[in-house]
Amino acid sequence: MSYTILSIEEVDVSLSALLAKSNNIERVSGGAIILSFRPDDPSSPHVLLCQRSPNGRDDDGEPKMNSFPGTWEGPGGGALPEDRSILGTTVRETAEETGLVLWAASNRVYCVTFPYKDVLMAKYLVIAETSEKTNCRRLWSDEHDGPRGPDEKPIRLRDDEHLDYVWATEQQVRNSVIYDPSDTRKAGLTMMQSNKDVLLDFFSWLKKDDLCMEYPLPELPLQGDGK
Repeated sequence: MSYTILSIEEVDVSLSALLAKSNNIERVSGGAIILSFRPDDPSSPHVLLCQRSPNGRDDDGEPKMNSFPGTWEGPGGGALPEDRSILGTTVRETAEETGLVLWAASNRVYCVTFPYKDVLMAKYLVIAETSEKTNCRRLWSDEHDGPRGPDEKPIRLRDDEHLDYVWATEQQVRNSVIYDPSDTRKAGLTMMQSNKDVLLDFFSWLKKDDLCMEYPLPELPLQGDGK
């Protein structure tokens, strides 16, 4: 897997236009990098990670096995034909999976490409801000090897998508274990290599640049609104 860095204007186009200028890409998905700070330590940035459930449901509501079970990642998912753009996909998927509504984004977008089920996919990761205030209280505990702290009311996970969520620091991401499909224990903060690489680059960039969240994201469609 590899990633490139794009400007948000490059991806704020229709899904058909995005696919047309993406060589050999057959499917696309969108995801969010969501940042928060502890109230008692505003200098320590944390990112939101959700743990993938082993079991889910397909588009018809039928049970299915989820890919990469037990790994931790930001919210996101596959594009649908009714999504106006990959930014719309990111807003919709984040709301569906976490209950959080995204409203603004940075100009920096990560594009991760990888083969999946015999097709080449691209996942676009947007650095985004939520309209709700996050408390950053459910934190990763190295002692317990898992999340500790109270649930945060703005965050409501779909149990067919994710098992738990946590706010993690750069060092915890750096110490995370790379996903091994042969390891069935799924212990610790396990991540896909590409997700880890992107987040470490994000933390490194964050130290040098202001987090300018000025790009407006599309509004969340009303339920049943496919326009």
